[in-house]
Amino acid sequence: KSTLMNTLTGRKGMCRVSNSPGCTRALHFYQIKRKLVIVDTPGYGFARGMGKERLEGLWKLIQEYISKRQKLMGGLILMDIRRDPGETEKALMKEIQQRNLSVGLVVTKVDKLSRSDTIERLEKLRIDFGLEGEQILPISSMKMIGIHELWKYIHSIVNGPVSSSLD
Repeated sequence: KSTLMNTLTGRKGMCRVSNSPGCTRALHFYQIKRKLVIVDTPGYGFARGMGKERLEGLWKLIQEYISKRQKLMGGLILMDIRRDPGETEKALMKEIQQRNLSVGLVVTKVDKLSRSDTIERLEKLRIDFGLEGEQILPISSMKMIGIHELWKYIHSIVNGPVSSSLD
């Protein structure tokens, strides 16, 4: 997630990139070109090393943010293409959909699989989450695959479909 955030903002060191998942333990807000705020929430692995009470408190914070934030326009759920969806991703998807907000599944690290394996995994994820094809966004921050399409999707959530940048 951090690598993608750095890619989207165009600032390499804005988000600390770790070799192990689960380092984000709070909500982090990033303003982009004074037109958009992206909120980074804890992701896969965030439960490691957390007590049950703290984990439940963090999940409650995320749920409350999604359910009560009036200006929230949509959500993007990020997951590694090599993983099967967990309860966290499914619960987040449900929370966002209950608000009738736009939601996209950003499938990261697509450069790590062959093209045929990528296509197979994307179709499985589409079925697992019950999404339309355009709601699945395959990307690779390292190879800049799908970044343009992700910006187009973000733009369509914020302003309706027009271009791929916020200029």
